[in-house]
Amino acid sequence: MATAFYRELHPACGAIQCCSAHFTQPAPKLSQGAVSDLIVVRSNLLEIWVTKFASDTDGKRRTVRLEMLAHYRMDGHFMGMTVVKAKLAQLQCDGILLTFRHARAVVLHWSAEEHTIKPTSLHSWEKENAIKAGRTSFPVAASPCSDLQGRCIVVPVFEHHAAVIPVLDLESRFQRDRGRRPSLPVAVGKSFLLNLNRQKEGRTVHQIRSAAFLHKYTAPTLMVLSEAEPTWAGRLREKKDTVQVSAMSISTSEQKFSEIWEASELPSDAFRVLAVASGGALILCRHLIIFQAQGCRRTTVVNSQAYPGERPHQLDEFTPASEAVKHARKHSRNVHQDAAPEVASGAMRAHGLELELDGVATCWLNAQSLMLALKDGQLWQANFIVTNSIVEELKFERIQLEAPVASGICSLGLGLHFLASTSGDSLLVHASATDQAGQKRKEPAASADAATATDGNQKGAKRMRLDAEGFQAVPGTPAESEDDDLEMSLLYSSMPAAATTLVAEASSDLKYKLKRIDALTQTAPLQSLVAGTPPEPLESSMGPGPPLLVAATGHSSGHQGAITILQRSLVPSVVLAVPFTGMKGVWAVYDEGPEDMPTVPLLTSAPPEGHAPAEATPADPGNSTMDIEESLAPSVVQHDSGRPLETALDSSREHKQQVKGDRNRKKRKLFHAYMFLSSSSGDAGLQGETKVMQLGEQLKEMKGSEIDIDHGVRTIQAGNLCGNSTVVQVHPQGIRLLVGKRVQQEIIMDDLVMPDSDPAAVHIKHACIQDPYLLVHLSDSTVGLFQASSPGEVEAADANESLVESLTGDSGTHIAAASLHQDSSGWLQQQLPPDVRAPISKDGSPGMYLVLCRISGTLQILRLPDARVVFSCSTITEGHRLLHSDSAALPAPPHTSALTTAGPSSEPAPAFTSATISGGEESSQDANQQKDLIHFAGAQTGSSQEAASEPLHVAEVLLESFGPGQAENLMPACERPMLCLLLGDQSLLCYQFLAPPHGSTCTSLRLLRQTHGLLGFFGPQKDQGGFSTCLHRFDNLGEGTAAVSGIFAAGERPLWLVASRGRLIPHPMDPHHHVASFHPFHNPNCLSGFLMPTVSTSGGSSTEALLICELPPKTRLDTPWILRRLRMNGTPHRIAHDAVNNIYAVLSTKGGAYQPRAPMSATAPASHFQEIPFQPDAHASYSYALADAAAKDRNADSIPQVTLLAPDRPGGSLELTPHAQPWKHALHPDEVAVCVSHVPFQLPSGPQHVFAVGTALTLGEDHPCTGRLLLIQAELQQQAGRRSAVGKVVHAQDFYKPVTAIIPIAGHIMLAMGNRLAFFRWNGTDLTPTGRLETSFLVTSAVVLPARVRPLVLYGDIAKGMGLARYSQDGKTDPLAQEDGDSEVTAAGLVKLGGTGLMASADMHGTLRLLEYKPPTPPKLGTVPFLSAGALHVGQRAVGMLQQPMRMAGTRQQQAAVVGFASGAIGCLAPVADRNMDSLLKLQKPLALACPSPMGLNSHAFGQLWKRADAASPLWGIAQQRSCILDCNLLFRYAYLSRPQQAELAKHAGLAPNNIQQLLRDMAALTALF
Repeated sequence: MATAFYRELHPACGAIQCCSAHFTQPAPKLSQGAVSDLIVVRSNLLEIWVTKFASDTDGKRRTVRLEMLAHYRMDGHFMGMTVVKAKLAQLQCDGILLTFRHARAVVLHWSAEEHTIKPTSLHSWEKENAIKAGRTSFPVAASPCSDLQGRCIVVPVFEHHAAVIPVLDLESRFQRDRGRRPSLPVAVGKSFLLNLNRQKEGRTVHQIRSAAFLHKYTAPTLMVLSEAEPTWAGRLREKKDTVQVSAMSISTSEQKFSEIWEASELPSDAFRVLAVASGGALILCRHLIIFQAQGCRRTTVVNSQAYPGERPHQLDEFTPASEAVKHARKHSRNVHQDAAPEVASGAMRAHGLELELDGVATCWLNAQSLMLALKDGQLWQANFIVTNSIVEELKFERIQLEAPVASGICSLGLGLHFLASTSGDSLLVHASATDQAGQKRKEPAASADAATATDGNQKGAKRMRLDAEGFQAVPGTPAESEDDDLEMSLLYSSMPAAATTLVAEASSDLKYKLKRIDALTQTAPLQSLVAGTPPEPLESSMGPGPPLLVAATGHSSGHQGAITILQRSLVPSVVLAVPFTGMKGVWAVYDEGPEDMPTVPLLTSAPPEGHAPAEATPADPGNSTMDIEESLAPSVVQHDSGRPLETALDSSREHKQQVKGDRNRKKRKLFHAYMFLSSSSGDAGLQGETKVMQLGEQLKEMKGSEIDIDHGVRTIQAGNLCGNSTVVQVHPQGIRLLVGKRVQQEIIMDDLVMPDSDPAAVHIKHACIQDPYLLVHLSDSTVGLFQASSPGEVEAADANESLVESLTGDSGTHIAAASLHQDSSGWLQQQLPPDVRAPISKDGSPGMYLVLCRISGTLQILRLPDARVVFSCSTITEGHRLLHSDSAALPAPPHTSALTTAGPSSEPAPAFTSATISGGEESSQDANQQKDLIHFAGAQTGSSQEAASEPLHVAEVLLESFGPGQAENLMPACERPMLCLLLGDQSLLCYQFLAPPHGSTCTSLRLLRQTHGLLGFFGPQKDQGGFSTCLHRFDNLGEGTAAVSGIFAAGERPLWLVASRGRLIPHPMDPHHHVASFHPFHNPNCLSGFLMPTVSTSGGSSTEALLICELPPKTRLDTPWILRRLRMNGTPHRIAHDAVNNIYAVLSTKGGAYQPRAPMSATAPASHFQEIPFQPDAHASYSYALADAAAKDRNADSIPQVTLLAPDRPGGSLELTPHAQPWKHALHPDEVAVCVSHVPFQLPSGPQHVFAVGTALTLGEDHPCTGRLLLIQAELQQQAGRRSAVGKVVHAQDFYKPVTAIIPIAGHIMLAMGNRLAFFRWNGTDLTPTGRLETSFLVTSAVVLPARVRPLVLYGDIAKGMGLARYSQDGKTDPLAQEDGDSEVTAAGLVKLGGTGLMASADMHGTLRLLEYKPPTPPKLGTVPFLSAGALHVGQRAVGMLQQPMRMAGTRQQQAAVVGFASGAIGCLAPVADRNMDSLLKLQKPLALACPSPMGLNSHAFGQLWKRADAASPLWGIAQQRSCILDCNLLFRYAYLSRPQQAELAKHAGLAPNNIQQLLRDMAALTALF
């Protein structure tokens, strides 16, 4: 029986590792440079990014940006990654190898034909007899490494073993198949294990720390850094230099290795090996950099702590405390002679440097320059002085760049480098080199594939170069021979792409400057989260919004620390609300007739008063002041899978003309002149009325005599033609065209219907306006197309002889939906052949296309004006993952169903018929009389019973692409067109166009289905007659460079699809607001707003109104959730919220100058619970004085503080303005702020709200870990028209143990201190202990469970799992239950359904558990074990749980547990309310088999990994039977399968596919918490 379900609400964000490879296309010639693909790992996500370039036509501005090509979920514990080099350079793509816990690895390659990754081979060494040896656990293995020439891969496993994977040679096979496929994947052979710990030969290897392949060896030569004898900091005087390196040659044919040379007595803190291009390797230690080659060693000291100090006298147990303090202060920076590494004696010193290299990330700038990213965020450049292949000296230069702490760095080529980070935003930077004279050194030329659309081998072809300001076109340099390229590739292929191209220009005197180019916003690391109060809307008609999720994220280095406010639902800022009943549609139109039409220059919209400008999108920093004329006219470098990077600078003259034609239109932004408001009445919704409002400083309703529109009908569509000079009104019975305020042409239904049709029985149900075309869709399934001929007049679209011929014959099926597409981004213009693509008009307008969807499920895209088919697919509604023109879906890719595979379509090719055909032959005279309308009509045959059995039809279709938005942003938001299909079952399909694979025989375009998180968020409106349009395009909504474009889906659950980085990011609106229509709105009082007729439901009542809205200021919509940041001057750790006063308390840490410590006697805690008073001894005094002296010597301290934040006005949003000075309270230095909580005390005088802060003082193992509790009373005060929060410390108390958790309970307070739960009563001035409960080891979290008589306390222990106790105010605490096991709990919570509650916990290993407590019958003393109610392994470490009511639960009280993970992911454990969900348990395992992971991992088995740890538990059998947590991450894949696959899988669950879809929608709606 299913008890709960788990859903990941927010994906992981922290980038833990990155690498660059020519993964999706072969590397170009070395002489042409290279731009590699970027592979990023974020906890359980694998992402593939490509670098995209754009420039204006004048070449004055260039822009670089990262776009996500694909992303995949990894159902495994990721360990490491390396690139598998392609042996056939320029002919093969690289592969990547991923390693996972439990000694598993997978080699992946990119399939351009299927646009996905595919596993080349899977490897597992877990059951090898050579490594069993009775061991069950091993240390974390070192990262894998690959041979420089792509001959083999080495994966360190099981402490001292190396798994070798040979790479096969496919040159002969490639020569045989090169004419039939673009490239062959990298193939690997069977792996074998090498035991490096050969004690019989005198070799002792206990643990491999790092490995790297060396340069300048003919055979694969591996250098292994290992520890011969384990040691630790307390044993350094006895054993310090325990690390050794060994260079060994590996023979893949004989499956053995031979040692070439070795070096020992390296420092015990050596942790990494880096191969040097000139030979040898660098060994990185904490304070040393050692160059090691055969028979040669050079050492450079980067920190004075590496040198030995004096030998102080030894203290004994009788040394008094005062003498110990003097000794500590005298030798605070002294390194004992017996503990200092021997290699530091006489070593070279990098003068003036005090660097710590542990945790460093490295990247080669060139063959003799290395970039170091330190753990404190500093960036350094190390230049090598090389003599006879020996690194004689290292020179260091500081790189000035504000950057987060990097977890990895890789080079992409052309001077571009990616800095991955788990503690801040990941950055794309550009490195420019200068010599000692300050002269700029040119970068290598970029490849023709990466820079131009011309042939790279053509002489004189322009190639792109990247300098500090961007790209510029320069004449191409002479190309080197292929033999030279191959030799260079073999010699230096281990280096990143940019490093290989810079070898020829490598020099030790180069100095690099880094410039930030792009940034990937992320919310990691997440440390604490609370539910915040949403801002109150200015208009009550909008109703209260969903709660906010306020989290402490980031790290202080590089000013990345921030309070992040997350919202899943977008709540717009309401400018004006106008009550209006029955509104079904709203439109705002322009009127450029008058010469005095008010205009506003682009990008001059000022932010609202009191608000700072929105955070700029980091696509093109530093160019915000560029002239508008120079910043327009984008020219885009396109990257598609399998295709080279191309630009339209030289290849598309027509596109240049289009850009010039758009220049004047984009130079200014017009204000709308009129607003159309439409309402409906009648049973069929045909009747209604239309109101017109004149727009300006105020809204003014226009009567019938003032404007010649039809006021007595319902308007279906309104818009502009002829460059905004013509206003168009489309209503069910006709069309009106106005110039100014007077009608110029009117088309009635008699002119639209077929000759044999009754005009009274036909009406217009949908229309689309795309200047210069007007499309109407009639209720008899015909489509009419008009083209503007002059202002105020339209005529039937031009039809040449070929078009007339194509319209003869039987069409076969009815037309279900139609729309127009304008190729504004120019992508179709670039990808389609010249004889197929739509022509660009004389005035430079982009090509136009007509999109048709038939009831049979056929999609057709036709170019205009001749209606030639450019794309056709007969199975568009089946939901296949990849579709080709005129074919059915491809065979199922690795992540789609293996049960069913779609075959070729049996549907005949679509045909067209003229609208004048009426069942018999027609005369040419009749055809000429009907020239005012061209119909693409379906045959009027078939009964209603036959129609019921037809495939699912398309209710609405929209094809859109999004070019550059604001003038200063040259990069298209989503260049490849997006196809959105609204189906009859209220589902939304999204496809994106793909170019043909490069080198493939397939030359047609393809459609790739987008698996957005749309499930359960979107619900189309139920409108009588089906007139209302649900899918609406919007452009440039928002402030300045943060303006966004995309698609809005109106309905019962509205949805925003924001175009960003080449894709659409979904953001739902609050589900309590039903939006009937949508339209952008530009007005002097609302520069970039939009109109929304809404029906808001709250408390059982509904309110209808027209809302004039804007996007919320200073928010980011290009992230998975709507995000707003409050930059903190420090690192936030914990956050608490007082919901009554709407005040937030933040615990943070900031760096500062040294602060003297208080005397130790002042920190001694008072006695509580009749314990022995604290007596500081010599050991404790020594540790305390040592910490103080060390901070004084370095003149730096880490200062914790408490900050109070509050909105500056009642009902406002939380902000940090530059002039604001929030209240702060500094804690003691070296004090760790552990927890904070809002506690409402119940006093006789009334409730008192305080923030309770718990701290810990950790000064080493010789000093007792003490704690402190502070009670801070926060109040709101008004000053200078702004509201702020001020605090007062009303109580401070010390304890012998750290305060790890604070929980309010029954008007009192509970403290978790070590292994104790202590209960206190507050009387307003002092705390009085009332009771305590001893637990097992260390309490990490606790939560109070409501009960009828006495509250229950649920707590989690770091070593002994969960416990439950009952508390009473008289001080009596009774333990009730204890988990039987050794679960390492980090967070605890409650999942509640009605009166039933389940205890939830998360452990260190990433397992979520549900426990149930049942009182024993009859009652007995002592504890009883919990009953297991389910478990699920998610593989991420939780940092906290939050109890949150479920807003969509209806009348039943449901409460979910929101889980925050350190990686930035946010999940939700929710109770199961529908018993039908039990059937979904049967669906999980077959669904995992039907949707295999592209990496060969079993999703269902990964979720059951918790069983391994519980196998020895006596309750394991019960837990196994009750594995009852539904995994929505797996179940939601069902929604993205094709319809045949869904039907096949539904048989396993015993439900109909529609029922399963509805259950999944309900689960998604229930978890819409924020």
